[in-house]
Amino acid sequence: MEENEDEIVEAVGKDLHKPRVEAILAEVLLVKNDIAYALNNLSQWTKPETPEVNMVNKMDNCFIVSEPLGVA
Repeated sequence: MEENEDEIVEAVGKDLHKPRVEAILAEVLLVKNDIAYALNNLSQWTKPETPEVNMVNKMDNCFIVSEPLGVA
């Protein structure tokens, strides 16, 4: 993202006719913030969850593990 920031801003300017500052704020910084948020919360999102179980399954070791379905 940082390596191609100038090219992204230039492309947004040409395609959407946005001024440079607006392109940086609306396109680049928002994406960077979303990336930082995802990286900061990834461990929380992927930790195993313990579901509520009925009395019959109380002694079982039940948990839900989130697994990615795509390639990042």
